[in-house]
Amino acid sequence: MFDSLPTSSLFSLTDPYTKLSTVWIGGGVRARCRGTSIVLTADSAEYSGGAKLLTLIGNARYRETGITLTSDVIRYFEFDTRIEAQGKVRLTTRTSTLTALQLIHLRDIPGVRQSSTLALGRPRAILRDSTATSDSGATTIDADRLYAWGDSLMYGGGQVVIERPDLKATADSTEANIIKETMRLFLGEPRIETSGERPFTLQGRVLDVFAKDQQVTRLWAKGTASVLSDSLTLTADTLDIALQSSAVQRVQAWGQGRAHAVAAGRDIIADSIDLQLPGQRLREMFAFGKARAVTPADSSITTTDSDWIEGDTVRAVFDSTAAEDSTGQPPLLALEARGNARSFYQLPARDAAEALPSINYVTGRRIDVAFRNGEVNLVHVTDQARGIFLEPTKRTPPPTTPPPGSAR
Repeated sequence: MFDSLPTSSLFSLTDPYTKLSTVWIGGGVRARCRGTSIVLTADSAEYSGGAKLLTLIGNARYRETGITLTSDVIRYFEFDTRIEAQGKVRLTTRTSTLTALQLIHLRDIPGVRQSSTLALGRPRAILRDSTATSDSGATTIDADRLYAWGDSLMYGGGQVVIERPDLKATADSTEANIIKETMRLFLGEPRIETSGERPFTLQGRVLDVFAKDQQVTRLWAKGTASVLSDSLTLTADTLDIALQSSAVQRVQAWGQGRAHAVAAGRDIIADSIDLQLPGQRLREMFAFGKARAVTPADSSITTTDSDWIEGDTVRAVFDSTAAEDSTGQPPLLALEARGNARSFYQLPARDAAEALPSINYVTGRRIDVAFRNGEVNLVHVTDQARGIFLEPTKRTPPPTTPPPGSAR
């Protein structure tokens, strides 16, 4: 049904066989669909009675409850209540704003289908949990194509770029639940780069993002996963990262293969690793299952070997309250191995002139190693203690003159 406007002009032709008319309207158009909240406006329009098709041209606008669509050209197909738009397309809903060069929108029909939208031409979606959230605080998704299902689900494919105030993510495909504030990145080489005072990079075959009240609370990486920051490198099959106020609080690593962490200059390898990082400052690290921690030898000795400690479980304690060094790494306070524990440490020789180290190798049920100023200070073995301590043999220089009675 067309509303009469003072500036409008109308021309109509009727097919003598079908008795169906084609109508052209200029000078401003406003149309409404009976029994619905749909209102369509434009500079001009064409309506085909045979095709049941309304074409809006110039400043075209489609509006229904909860949805506003603007474009250069909008086509409304009455048979299947399908809307197609071309040009400068902008679709606004309760939870998102979508811009594109081309868009196909299927209206919601209760009991038949849920509304859906396909956007093409490198579209951009701005996601938010309500229209009260500003665009600057929302999530944006750029992709070669975007598909929206209802008010909550969004899918993107082809060179996906996702940006939030606290992170940037890239992948070949993504799926997002706007209401639940969850997002999955997959295919291609999924990657997340966080911003802020302590940024880090997360990679994996599949990346999951969980948020609450527009704040990311958890990141999950699966399949050849890795996280890299200025003080930590961690690789594993699966990584689970808990965050608060954009800062990492805890990282757990497990899965097929072995977890490998490099932190504070130490290499730790185990079946699984659990890092405690309140305020994103490393405080404790737990390694479970054939755990091994490798540390650099004392800087005052000459050696090509590293120190190490092994056990069913290895725990490392760091001084998270101390000022960090130039590498951004907290100093190590203690290492603890439990269950089939073994350790190998090199100490400065008693003879200060001797460059070679003394060697301490011990086994036991539990081994505790204390550090001072980053160097081994004390090794303590509990139960079933066995070991060996070796000191370098003092080298005697050859005599400058033969001993008396020796052959010349």
